[in-house]
Amino acid sequence: MSRRISIQGQETILIGCGIVQDELVKELRQTLPKVTTYVVISDTNIARLGFVADLVSLFESSTARILQYLLPPGEATKSREFKALIEDFLLDHGCKRDICLIALGGG
Repeated sequence: MSRRISIQGQETILIGCGIVQDELVKELRQTLPKVTTYVVISDTNIARLGFVADLVSLFESSTARILQYLLPPGEATKSREFKALIEDFLLDHGCKRDICLIALGGG
């Protein structure tokens, strides 16, 4: 089951448990047609299970760029230090306001 969260009057955040990846990708492409880059942020445990690769592969037919940034697992990554590392990654890859961040977590 998924639901939308409203930010500044627009329901732009889709959250939920068990969101089917195909459904998510279709929804993102329809809702955000001007996105030039999708950035998947996850941790190495989720990546090791294949979820990141599966999601990235669904975007391969898109004209948009797809990037991924993997963090170590655990609560320590939920810090200002890691937020800065993610921001540096985005800047290093020329990301601007026309990106879509996808946070892929598990717990």
